[in-house]
Amino acid sequence: MNRRRHKRLRIDGAVSIAVQVFPVMPFLGPAAQARLVNLSAGGMALIFDDAAAAGQLSRGARLRVHFNLPGAPLSDCEGLVTHAVRNGARGGLRVGLRFLRTSPTFEERIRRMIFDNEICDSRIAERAQPRCDAACSFHTLCQKPIRDPELFASPQQVEVALQRLKR
Repeated sequence: MNRRRHKRLRIDGAVSIAVQVFPVMPFLGPAAQARLVNLSAGGMALIFDDAAAAGQLSRGARLRVHFNLPGAPLSDCEGLVTHAVRNGARGGLRVGLRFLRTSPTFEERIRRMIFDNEICDSRIAERAQPRCDAACSFHTLCQKPIRDPELFASPQQVEVALQRLKR
């Protein structure tokens, strides 16, 4: 049974989104670097390759998070660590974070990306043509091997690609 309140957007390993994490008062400390693994309107999962640099991140710690999604302004969020576990043999740390403070614009952007990704998956399953939509908000993160990159270069190229598909 899935107990999650928000759908997740899995970030493919081929796309690297750097995340800066800062302890929030009363905890003081330097910023740590992490990679985004998945994202929802309610939180995110991060991988810290250097567990020592992540410090003592434990359940209940409050963090300030800065990251950039392609094509979007810098996201500045505050979150609460829900879990922190060693990341297998790699020695890193996997951290789950529930957002405490975000903007409605940020939440809507994430929901839209998740929706667009689900539409894409259904079009692929249906073998629809074209598979991609030029307005897709997920395209900059998409690593699907069958995506239609020519649809995203320019309006003229979109028209050429659509005409080619009609033949």
